[in-house]
Amino acid sequence: MSDTETLSAGQRQLPRETDFLERVWNDIANEHFREYDFGTSGKVLIKEPRFLNVSSSGGHRVLDANGESHYIPPGWIHLRWCGTPHFVK
Repeated sequence: MSDTETLSAGQRQLPRETDFLERVWNDIANEHFREYDFGTSGKVLIKEPRFLNVSSSGGHRVLDANGESHYIPPGWIHLRWCGTPHFVK
């Protein structure tokens, strides 16, 4: 398998890149969206998030259904999402 191929995780696909595989990823495919609120600095909305990695610094790495990667730095003041179950850990 090359570094650009994918590994299956149920019905969803995970990238094969070494950096991705070395991280712990939580399946958050039950969420329809997640929105990070940075107060007066604005909000970040991610539609159809699929996987979440939380770094030791508190940053969030999110992979969405379109294969886009998002990095959310620590410092947000509110996080909201929609999906069931509402809380998984």
